[in-house]
This record gives sequence, C-alpha cells and structure tokens, in this order.
Amino acid sequence: MHGDNIVYVARPKVDLMNHCMMMYVAAGGMVLLLLYLVNRGDEGDYIFLAFSVPFFLLVIVFYWFAYIRLKYVIGEDTVSAKGFLTMTEVPYSLIKEMKEIVDPYASFFQLSISKDRIRIVYERVSEKGRLRRYGLTISPRDKEEFITKLEAKLPGIRVTRL
Repeated sequence: MHGDNIVYVARPKVDLMNHCMMMYVAAGGMVLLLLYLVNRGDEGDYIFLAFSVPFFLLVIVFYWFAYIRLKYVIGEDTVSAKGFLTMTEVPYSLIKEMKEIVDPYASFFQLSISKDRIRIVYERVSEKGRLRRYGLTISPRDKEEFITKLEAKLPGIRVTRL
C-alpha cells in the first residue's frame, strides 16, 4: 500500500467447493500419471504427459499461492484486496455502498474465494472520461467484523444486508 497505515487485515473465507475442485484437479493429474505409468513406451503418452501433468501442478500451485497471499486490508484512507498477482485499492472517498451477496458462481480466480461475499461499490472516472460504477468483491472470513470496521471508517455508508 502506498504509505497507508493498516487498521485491519482480514483473511479470506474459502468454501469447501473450491477445495474439492482443487482436489479434483489434483486427482485428475494423478490419474494421468498412473495412466502414463501403466501404458509406458508409446510416444503419444510422452507428449500428453509433458503437457498435462505440468498444467495440473501449475493450477494447484497457483491456487495455493493465491489463497496464502490473499488478504483484505482496511487502511487509514483506502480499502484494498491483495492477491497473488493482483491488487485493488479503493480510496474511501470513492465508495458509495456495500452489499452482502451470495454468488453461487464464485470463482477461485477472483479476489474472493467464497460464494458468501461483500461487494464494495465505488465510482471512478473511466478512461473515456465518464463516471462509472465498479465493484470490489471480497470474501473475508469474518464478514460482520469487516463490515463493522469499514462502517467505522465510512459513517453514513449504505449497507445492504441479506
């Protein structure tokens, strides 16, 4: 963060579905490896193995790094979500509202790993010069505490609860 004092740091909530999906990917990689070991010697197997197993390992490593590095930070002047390869920082002056949402199509490639989320809606001038609404969707482990801490920084903010 750019000189912003940290007030509160929240770790992400992870749904069982996402862990199961990663186990499915890992199991798929192991099945491919076993198929290779059983049918050794065919040139097509080498090529298939050379591309598929590293892909499965890369997906698993990316998931774990994303989970380990993901955090949501409430600072003095901004709220931010820091992931493995991304960081989104929103100044409090731009935030318009917060919404509790449940998204059954939650993806582990986003900055929230759970389907039980908070969307922080903010406005910013786009590249074309228009005022646009954006949303930072996060899934802190203790959603109520996160909302309470953010409300303390943004008195009068509209919060839509489920």
